[in-house]
Amino acid sequence: MGDHVGTFYARSMFLIGPNLPHNWLSNLGQEQVCHGRDLIVQIQPAWLQGLIQLCPEFGEILHLIEDAANGVEFHGPSLEMLCHQMEDLELSDPAERVSKLIALLVNLAQVPRHVLCQSWNPRSSKAEESRVIDQVMQSLLSSDLKTIKQAEIAHRVKMSPSAFSRVFQQATGGTFTSFVRRLRISRACNLLMTTKDPISVIGVESGFSNLSNFNRAFLEEKGVTPRRYRREAEQSIQASI
Repeated sequence: MGDHVGTFYARSMFLIGPNLPHNWLSNLGQEQVCHGRDLIVQIQPAWLQGLIQLCPEFGEILHLIEDAANGVEFHGPSLEMLCHQMEDLELSDPAERVSKLIALLVNLAQVPRHVLCQSWNPRSSKAEESRVIDQVMQSLLSSDLKTIKQAEIAHRVKMSPSAFSRVFQQATGGTFTSFVRRLRISRACNLLMTTKDPISVIGVESGFSNLSNFNRAFLEEKGVTPRRYRREAEQSIQASI
């Protein structure tokens, strides 16, 4: 999402502003389908702005929308209840759905949230940049992270390497190389949590040439070593059971 690469789980909840490039990548086989993986509610920004102008009492929603321009993830003990609220929208008739959506937004504005994109500038976003980034995400989805090359991706989106580099940095606030590294680290995090594979094997599977490079990059990105990350993840899972 923008310049952010992270992991999502069951009951994760996000709010994403307009023109913010994003994609969700799942570790599924070619023929696998995960029914009900996503529940999406799309809201017209003009409708929200009109609602806030008409009812200043909804001022808290304005701050939420401002944060959403850079993508937000919600946290806290009330998240389960908010997920049920969102699911309930599907079963409501159109008139009732509007009131329930407003109630959901008001509740979301009051729970803890984390802004995801640090260097993304929504004011500099352009339709062409968003189109290119969306295509890049689709290309990364179908590419091997161990061998991915910037020149290859630039060719897929029909741009010269220099033009692609410029557009990518303008759109995400960072270089393609740093983005791919974060994507590889995210892949490694998933493998550390879901497999018993040796750390050296996970490093290679995530696209790193050797264990030393993997350990160094992981520590810089996550602040802990891969071994400690796996241990803390296992402790967190055990504590939730």
